[in-house]
Amino acid sequence: MKYEDTYGSSLTCAYGVYTSIDDNSVKVVDCELSEGKYTCLTGIISVDNQTLEGRTLYAYFDNPTQKVDAFKYLSTDYDNYAIVYECKEKPTGKSVHYLWISSRTPIMSDSTKTTVDAIIGKYFDQNEVKLIEQNLNICGSRP
Repeated sequence: MKYEDTYGSSLTCAYGVYTSIDDNSVKVVDCELSEGKYTCLTGIISVDNQTLEGRTLYAYFDNPTQKVDAFKYLSTDYDNYAIVYECKEKPTGKSVHYLWISSRTPIMSDSTKTTVDAIIGKYFDQNEVKLIEQNLNICGSRP
């Protein structure tokens, strides 16, 4: 899911593959399918040990102009879901909001979805949230 952003307006689907490196970091490969073409970025997500605010740092290897991003975890139950948020200021001065929901299973249970929807509803206008499919039937074969 994403919130209030023009990025990926033609995005068909997206997925991420996460591999543990050590206790504080994870290798991530994020891919998106747009207009029939996959684009993938590889990076590392690490715990920000400077704060106790549920913040992680995300750095991409593939894009040298990409700065390190800081994401905040809004909520997690550690077993079923995590809700991650980021707000970035664009060069135009406009703020762009990103919202991710991660699940340990391809399809969330009804109770988990109800919990996640309630949390998102507290912070965001759900009419402004755009769902990005992560479905093999839509994404087809992955690179």
